[in-house]
Amino acid sequence: METKENMVIASRLQKIYEEQSSFEQFRKSCIKEGIDEKQAEVIYFKLVEQENAFSDDTLLEDDFDLDCTDSVKMYLNELGNDPLLSLEEEQELFKRYEAGDAEARDRIIRSNLRLVISVAKRYVGGSNLSIMDLIQEGNMGLMNAVTRFDYRKGYKFSTYATWWIRQAITRSICNDSRTIRIPVHLFEKFNQARRMEIKLRQELQRDPKESEIAKALGISEEALAALRSYQQQPASLDLPIGEEEDTSIGDFVPATNMQSNPEKSAVYSSLCDALEKAMDSLTERERAVLEMRYGLNGEKPQTLEKIGSKMNVTRERIRQIEAKALMKMRSPRRKALLRDYL
Repeated sequence: METKENMVIASRLQKIYEEQSSFEQFRKSCIKEGIDEKQAEVIYFKLVEQENAFSDDTLLEDDFDLDCTDSVKMYLNELGNDPLLSLEEEQELFKRYEAGDAEARDRIIRSNLRLVISVAKRYVGGSNLSIMDLIQEGNMGLMNAVTRFDYRKGYKFSTYATWWIRQAITRSICNDSRTIRIPVHLFEKFNQARRMEIKLRQELQRDPKESEIAKALGISEEALAALRSYQQQPASLDLPIGEEEDTSIGDFVPATNMQSNPEKSAVYSSLCDALEKAMDSLTERERAVLEMRYGLNGEKPQTLEKIGSKMNVTRERIRQIEAKALMKMRSPRRKALLRDYL
């Protein structure tokens, strides 16, 4: 029977794993708890297996933007039906690979491509990268894991590969998808908060309050708000919206010196009318999101968080509405309405 002290240590290690996910950091934390490196390795891989047991590679349309669903389905079809390998099959293939058999390496990779999808799904919506971008980065991590795996230790390769896949994806998100780079460890903490939000939404059957998310994470609401701030991307005024992408949001942001120039004021008034017509086929919600997001209503541009709070929906839902509205604004008809002002 587990003692109360052991249960406390186990809970602490579980939290460290969720926050950091790096074996090296996890190992150092275990040593501080009086756990040797070999035991730390066993505990770490058990936690990875536990995480993988609650995940799958089933792709649901709700998981991704509709635009990329078809490409993901095509990718899945290309994967074929390579079955998962047993521990014995893995060890045999790694022995062959060690002896220089390139086909054995390819077989290992093909059999674990769906694991990459399973991991990549957890990061959808956490950056500007598409699901296919995440999968490709994860595939690089998978190939790295193949070259580093020691089959003699007796672990399942999928357990070992999960960390390398996760590391490749998170580093890509932090380094390549953001205007302002954030450290990997901060992104991991943000992603933990995001996963907790999803978990609570499923349990409560509603959007959880910030106080509920913070309590579940064991942090203050102020700390959670700080994590949220790392996710906010600077809104680019150069975002293209024309058919040929030669029109940008910045062209429609209200200027501040119109009163001193009657001619410019008249042109600006006419532009506002044209913009009004260009946005008339947007839904009321799409229109409101664009107005608040880019300050088209004369107010300061607002964050996804603030708009979501006003409209009583999640930040992710606001992001989806914004993307759909901008897609509509790229149509030829809307570009024609605004052509004279560009």
